[in-house]
Amino acid sequence: MRKTVGLSHGGCATPRSALAIIPHFLSDVNRYSCVIVEKMKNERSPIFARGILRHEKVRFAAVGAVNTGVDFGLLSLLALVIGWPILIANIVSTSSALAVSYILNKKTVFRSEGQGKTRQIVLFVVVTLTGLWVLQGLVIALVGWVLGTIAGQLGGVEVVLIGKIVATLASLTWNYLWYSKVVFPKQKNQ
Repeated sequence: MRKTVGLSHGGCATPRSALAIIPHFLSDVNRYSCVIVEKMKNERSPIFARGILRHEKVRFAAVGAVNTGVDFGLLSLLALVIGWPILIANIVSTSSALAVSYILNKKTVFRSEGQGKTRQIVLFVVVTLTGLWVLQGLVIALVGWVLGTIAGQLGGVEVVLIGKIVATLASLTWNYLWYSKVVFPKQKNQ
């Protein structure tokens, strides 16, 4: 039987061991992020030797894949394995992915030096959440309206999934442009 803390979320108690996992998980993510950063900085790395990660946009896509893995992996662990309520698990997983995204984008994609750290964090969060909550919502609604008008025979699930795919591509473009030009701008001497 699992030990539980006194907090209850929607009728199920949160396991004490689950609460203990979060700081260790975030510490591990930070440690592994630093290892990835160092590997990517090493010009003699086989990945760099082939030139794959020399391109900023490729690094941006790779970081996006890592963030998605952190989000889905942590959500699955917390909600499906440990039994946390889905809403709480999703908040923890997306927040963790956002933190990993900031660290990896700053250090590996845009190689930004530490000027204006608070400003960068605020801008990063605002840009990211605007892309997720505003831009994606608008694009999904627009694609749904267009597909509903043009191809009325498509079902609701297909329309939503197609809309989400288009919205994800739109928010990736949005994020890259804002991150590269405003959040992590290149220094004049670079």
